Amino acid sequence: MDKTNISTAGMGTAFGIDSHSRTTTICALVLETGEMQVRTFRGNPYAEMKAWMAQERFPKPAIGVYEAGCTGFVPARLLSTEDVEVVPIAASKMPTSADSRTRKNDRNDSMRLARHARAGELSRVWVPTEEVEGLRDAVHALEDLKQQQTSARQRVLALLCRHGIVWEERTPGGKMKKPWGGDFWKWLRAIDLGNPGSQAALLACIRAAESADEQYAAMFERVHSLASSCTLAPAIEALQCLKGVGFICAFAFCAGMGDFSRFCSGRKVTSWLGFAPSESSSADSRRLGGISRCGSRLLRTMLTECAWSAVRSRPASSKRCPASVDPHIRERARLLSERLCTRRRLLLERGVAPCKANAATAAELGRFMLFLGQEAQERASAAAA
Repeated sequence: MDKTNISTAGMGTAFGIDSHSRTTTICALVLETGEMQVRTFRGNPYAEMKAWMAQERFPKPAIGVYEAGCTGFVPARLLSTEDVEVVPIAASKMPTSADSRTRKNDRNDSMRLARHARAGELSRVWVPTEEVEGLRDAVHALEDLKQQQTSARQRVLALLCRHGIVWEERTPGGKMKKPWGGDFWKWLRAIDLGNPGSQAALLACIRAAESADEQYAAMFERVHSLASSCTLAPAIEALQCLKGVGFICAFAFCAGMGDFSRFCSGRKVTSWLGFAPSESSSADSRRLGGISRCGSRLLRTMLTECAWSAVRSRPASSKRCPASVDPHIRERARLLSERLCTRRRLLLERGVAPCKANAATAAELGRFMLFLGQEAQERASAAAA
């Protein structure tokens, strides 16, 4: 059995917990007798739920399982005791049947969870520390603000385009100047559309873009502060030494990883990132499809973009790599970067399509980030000991 699968060996009770934002239904399954008791709690009074699960009529030790969802890791933290371990499970890997689809309600769902836990058919989800969960929240907040900034800027450009106005400033060398710099903002604020309604709309769009820029910049500074003071700081700095990997990708990868020691191989992290190939095989027929796209879409997107950047940028230098990074880590990052570019070149020479070659390169980059992050954290721990 996989080590991530939940086992009830030596357990007395399995609790199936159907957790929602306003209600929680718990099924207690006594493993020896098969007796079941179900109770629904409204308002999610965790102290009351914890006391109910601790009753002597439910033999201990016990395990409780719930689908990782909108309630996050709160049930795992608030309901776990010395005798009862509550763990989130991967809903995507939970067995399904016609009965589970046609007779779905909170009571039945909690009973199915308890039965699947008894059968060892559930895969646990790693529970991050509160610090790591905070880093993940910061990553998602920063990404949301970036999307808001992009949308606000696009609305400004779209409005100007409808009125036949386009930014066409050029540098002395004849290259087109990128928008949203100092010169662009001066040009933008000086525009008069002549129509009172259109001008009011333009001013509103400009204010929205300015506000989005300010919010993103403020959050970016907070994320930088978090990165320098958290326990994953050595790994975050080390990953920026890899070719194509910037601060945001390094921070997001470390926040998603949480604990680098939880992956024992590169193959595991490839599957976790969703870069492993999907499969549809039967008997003597073996058929592999595209990447599975499991896991974090944000991390997968970032790694794909970093892989594209890696093969087009200059070799990693000390300017990109933070000054505090160990020289050994710098050299490791340089060698891994060279290996990454070589792998992509060989794939293209074999006739692999560029998009597939980039997916393979992104998967390789994810494995390199795992190994480099592990080494950076281990060296930092050894130095602090």
